[in-house]
Amino acid sequence: MIQHGDALTGEVLTETTPSEDQLAGMCKFNVVKGWLLPYIIEGCRRYTNGRWLWWLHCLSRGKVEGDIPQIHFGSCGSEQGKKARKHLEDIVAKLAYRLGG
Repeated sequence: MIQHGDALTGEVLTETTPSEDQLAGMCKFNVVKGWLLPYIIEGCRRYTNGRWLWWLHCLSRGKVEGDIPQIHFGSCGSEQGKKARKHLEDIVAKLAYRLGG
């Protein structure tokens, strides 16, 4: 069971998290814990600035070391910038709908 405060209302929410056995029963595939990690690491090496690799390094050391690799966004007017803005707007709209705002 997890208790946390709602950032908007301050209300304390309680959520029941399923056990690993329950999660395994919900999944139609036989998935091994951590199966996605090699793909995340390889994708991080090829396509990003290394944030995931930095975070995994911090986890392995048990502490945060060094500066967080920064994400550099393109111009808002570029095609990539327009797609990123639309994506963020969609996320905000879904959160507002879910939270009743």
